[in-house]
Order: sequence, then structure tokens, then C-alpha cells
Amino acid sequence: MKLGLKLEYACRAILRLASCYDGQRVCRVEDLAAQEGISANFLVQILNDLRRDGLVASRRGKLGGYTLARPPEEINLADVTRAIEGGVLEIDRAESREGFGPVVTRVWREEGRHLEQRLAQRTLAGLTAGSTGLDYTI
Repeated sequence: MKLGLKLEYACRAILRLASCYDGQRVCRVEDLAAQEGISANFLVQILNDLRRDGLVASRRGKLGGYTLARPPEEINLADVTRAIEGGVLEIDRAESREGFGPVVTRVWREEGRHLEQRLAQRTLAGLTAGSTGLDYTI
């Protein structure tokens, strides 16, 4: 599996917004881009995707910028992934009806559901506080 650059940048940008969230203040695109080393033009595209899914809000004008549309404890990484990728683990082809195709498709779908559940547990509030909220001990 490979994490796409757009999703990585979206996670970094929205975590930056979460770290300065107070319900009123907005962050300028230029500042976010500089802080995270992301092209401002690419960042605007990403923020627009997040805005369309109701994760961030924008304010126009000289004092404009972006902020979270909801508190950081109400937004999780599964939300961000769906906004950018459409789903956590998408299967690009129709299910094969021969050989092991159905078995493989079923496994990927099941693993996708597990991954989505794990990402849904990771809120922006928990991540910006330095806590994953999950125990990885085996």
C-alpha cells in the first residue's frame, strides 16, 4: 500500500488547523503552506476538498483563511481520508467471479473496514495532544 501525497498533505494541514483551533481564528493558506512545506496552490485544492466534506470552513477577504468546521474531537482520520480519497481502501475493479478473485476481494474489503474503524478512533484532538488513543501492545 502507498499513502498518496495529497492525503499526507491533507492530514498535515488539518492537524495544523486543529493545533490552533479556537472556534474563531482562521489560518492563512500562505502560513499553512510555509509551515508544512506544501505548495500554496496544491494546498488550496486540498482545503477545498476538505471544505466540500464539511471538515474545514473558509472565510474570504483580507483577514480570510481556513479553520476547522467542527471541533477537533469531532473529526477523525477516517473523515479526512474519505474527503480526499473517497474511501479508506477502495477496490478499483468489479469483483471477479472466477478463481480466487472473490476471496481476494472479500479479504481487501474486510481489511478496509478494519482500517477505517482504526482511523475513526484517531481524532484530531487526540493527535494534536500527542496521544493516539490506541494501544498497540501485543
